[in-house]
Amino acid sequence: MKHFKAISGLLTLAMLLGALGACTKQPDPTPPSPEQTTDVGEQEPTRQEYKDLSFETVPAHKSNGEKSYTVKVDGESADCETALDFSQMDGRYVISPTKIKFSCHDVASCPDCGLVSEDGGAYRFSSDGLDQGSVTVTLAVPLLASTVERMTLTFRTTADAPNSEMRILSAVQTNNAAFINKCGSMGGAAAEYVTVDLGVEDFAELADSDGYIRSFQMCFRNKNKVDCFVKSVTFVMGAQPLLQVDAVDDNCFFREGALAAVANAIAERFKQAGIGGEITVTNKKYAKNSSYRDGHLHYSATAVLADGTKVTASHDLTIPPVSGVWLDATDGQYGSSHDSRGQWQQTFDPSGMLLLTDNVISCAEGVLRMEYAVIGADQAYDDAEVRWLQPQILQMEDGKISALFVNAALDVNGMLKSGSAYRLLLRGVSNNSNYILHVDIPFTYSPLSVKAQDALTAACQKAGEATLSCDAQTEDKQAALLEQLTALIGDPDIGISVDVYGNGLHSLRFSVSLRYLAQIGEQRLPEYVINGERMTDVYNFEGESFTLDELALRYGEDEGSIVLTHPYDGDAHVILASDAIYKHANAALAQIKNVSYGYTSEEYCTPPALCLSWTDVNGAANKSYTVRLSQNPDLSDAVEMTVTGTSVEVEQLLVGTTYYWQVSAGDESSLIYTFTTEDGYARFIRMDGVSNVRDIGGYRTLDGKRVKQGMAFRSAHLDGITAEGLAVALDQLGIRTDLDLRGGSSRPLGQSVNHISVGMQWYEHIFEETHRESVRRAISAFAYEENYPIVFHCTMGRDRTGTTSFLILGLLGVDEDTLHREYYASFFSTAGAFDADEFTMLVQNMGRLTHGLDAYGDQDDTLQQKIEAYLLDIGVTAEEIASIREILLEDAPL
Repeated sequence: MKHFKAISGLLTLAMLLGALGACTKQPDPTPPSPEQTTDVGEQEPTRQEYKDLSFETVPAHKSNGEKSYTVKVDGESADCETALDFSQMDGRYVISPTKIKFSCHDVASCPDCGLVSEDGGAYRFSSDGLDQGSVTVTLAVPLLASTVERMTLTFRTTADAPNSEMRILSAVQTNNAAFINKCGSMGGAAAEYVTVDLGVEDFAELADSDGYIRSFQMCFRNKNKVDCFVKSVTFVMGAQPLLQVDAVDDNCFFREGALAAVANAIAERFKQAGIGGEITVTNKKYAKNSSYRDGHLHYSATAVLADGTKVTASHDLTIPPVSGVWLDATDGQYGSSHDSRGQWQQTFDPSGMLLLTDNVISCAEGVLRMEYAVIGADQAYDDAEVRWLQPQILQMEDGKISALFVNAALDVNGMLKSGSAYRLLLRGVSNNSNYILHVDIPFTYSPLSVKAQDALTAACQKAGEATLSCDAQTEDKQAALLEQLTALIGDPDIGISVDVYGNGLHSLRFSVSLRYLAQIGEQRLPEYVINGERMTDVYNFEGESFTLDELALRYGEDEGSIVLTHPYDGDAHVILASDAIYKHANAALAQIKNVSYGYTSEEYCTPPALCLSWTDVNGAANKSYTVRLSQNPDLSDAVEMTVTGTSVEVEQLLVGTTYYWQVSAGDESSLIYTFTTEDGYARFIRMDGVSNVRDIGGYRTLDGKRVKQGMAFRSAHLDGITAEGLAVALDQLGIRTDLDLRGGSSRPLGQSVNHISVGMQWYEHIFEETHRESVRRAISAFAYEENYPIVFHCTMGRDRTGTTSFLILGLLGVDEDTLHREYYASFFSTAGAFDADEFTMLVQNMGRLTHGLDAYGDQDDTLQQKIEAYLLDIGVTAEEIASIREILLEDAPL
């Protein structure tokens, strides 16, 4: 077992500390006032009246007397139900792994789970003896959360499952205990499919910050150890909730034209939900608001939807009083009062913590919430510039504060400077949005982060100088490193985490993160919530953490004089795609759009080369090195490259593939290192003089296989290929056949390459009788092994080529989402959409293609089955289809 001093040359302690100090822009320090001191004893809170907030200057408004207001929303949809069909992966959603931690079974990538033909098709959650399995579902078209009324699940289980449950979580949750639904028992579904209401009480919890549901997680709690087959998940939506408006931007209810504001707000909701119709809002009763009481607008709204359906609703809209009024008085009509009992200042410590208990605060209007702000000691109060915040926790009983916790340092995002003077402003807000209390507390800031930084500095130094040990046989390397670091640092206030992200043949790559855990003084809160994580008597300083990244621990034999540096040993995240393509592959399908509408001389899809680099202690000018790169651990069938210098760029690597490499110079050789390229994105090829070149291989199929790479390539026309590009096509890719879908006669790849000319059609035109034969000829060319490797193309490599690729990949069993995503990848080349209108047209064209396929096969067939039925109908033989699958499919590697 080898030992390694785990400190990286890429990251020093000094750099870490410097980066920490630079991470937050700090305001100029305000010098402390000589009169101010932190220990202010029993002084009464300062009361101030701000004339600029006086309610006497706020005018009252009333209705302008209008009786009704009508607005029309364009749109054809009146569909109030969105069903996600889990029996055929219909393109309305994408299924991917979840963020759930612990022992949750990865249903999305498990070969035993996923789409099955059970009872006409379903998605199987098989936890294989584990307690839970989960997936993330991303919607192709987002749903407006406010329109969703119910969410149902159609499923069955292999045995009665009264103790099992399907948990629905937001996409950001990492613990399935945070589920938001209350679905009843899953018992009674063993014999046939049943539909149950998932019991989601608040769909806003599934939505993003803009109110749209884009994704959610499904976690099957498999307490009965059964298989669960999901047929569909359905969102039931209603237009009626859209008619009930509780708030409108810009407080327009204070002004005239309240009905128009309501109607326009409803119209905007309809537009966002994609529902068309005519909306009429009628005034039933209007009462003006004032600075001390609210008003009311009682209205009825009628919407005639696009299909003629009429939806009505009546609603009482509360118009809140004019806010911005200080009512700091102990008598009068408001009856506001407070009794701080001296704790306002006694319990406010220099670290920015304020803990108040048993403080009386009352008002006839009722107390809605508490707010606070921190400003400079000499800063003039300006309400428009003050950022009011809510405390981390506030508990009140009958007007008494039973617990109030304010962390000024955390909530103002580290904007306070140690040693500078500030004022803490605290106010209560009544149920009528009036400010009923003002407390002004001077303090000099001395943050706990000083202690945190000292402790983290010491811990970082120990971690950086640590001698850690591990070997290739250690099963849980992360736990082994964590145990050693915990013992070496020996500070219970330091939280340590180890992330292993490269486990190779001879070394381990990992990062160490250190964070400071601070306890809250002597008066501890029994329990409170920070950042969504329930904690007891501990809180984690955001930003008060250090990370030692890119650490390496080597084991095995000595490396010798030549040391491989990139990719590092065991690297499993080597990306062979441009940033645009990688983002495209990982984005929700509904969010995909062209990088730039308009012609460009640069292709956003051009793949980067992978740079292999190394160091040599015996290096010399013009020293010759031999680099061997192979898919086999023993380097058999390796590609050899001879270079001078200590790096070489390699291209045309396969996606989702493990490689092994070694560098030699004379009698000296490095160890053999390994790395794995990521998959899940289009494998583009750099071929000089040709646009939009990519391999259609690398994609996974619904039955767990993978399309072979290096067999079939798609591109734009080849007429401009250069000598360099020709070398790539013939020598690197080994192209044997040029399938020209334009019906052309030119042979830019030369006479040695077989040339097949077919006048192919695209999109819905392939279903026309006069074009069936050309489609048959194009597809049949893929059935003969002697044609491979094959390149097929039209002019831009987008329409005819995209249609052909869609049919071939669909025939092979690739899911519909990937088929559309693969088609959209052309938009990142110079042959992409040329403007926004054309982009929309192209997406619609692909919809017409899939719609045309609905006429083939049985009604319940999958898209893949319909493609096969269409090809058989136009004359592609069953033997040719079987041959295409035999040639282009392979068992998917783990």
